Amino acid sequence: PRPEEEEVDKEFEMWKTHNGKTYNSTEEEAKRKEIWLATRARVMEHNKRAETGLESFTMGMNHLSDKGRVTHLLQCTSLIRLMNI
Repeated sequence: PRPEEEEVDKEFEMWKTHNGKTYNSTEEEAKRKEIWLATRARVMEHNKRAETGLESFTMGMNHLSDKGRVTHLLQCTSLIRLMNI
C-alpha cells in the first residue's frame, strides 16, 4: 500500500478502537470501511468549505460514520416508531 493508504488504514483502525467497532466478517468490515471512507471524504470536503466561510459549522467523524445515511435514517425511523412519536 501507498503511504497515504497506510495512514488511512491506521486512522480507520484507531476509529474502530475508539468506537468499539467489531464486524462479523471481513466482507462486512470492507463494506463498513467503504462507507466510512465516503463519510470521511464528505466531512473533509465540508470542513474545507467551512474554512473558507462557505459553511457555518464544521463536521467530525463519530460512531455512526460507518453506517451510511440510509442505515442511519432507518435506525432513527425505527427508534421513533418504538417511542410512538
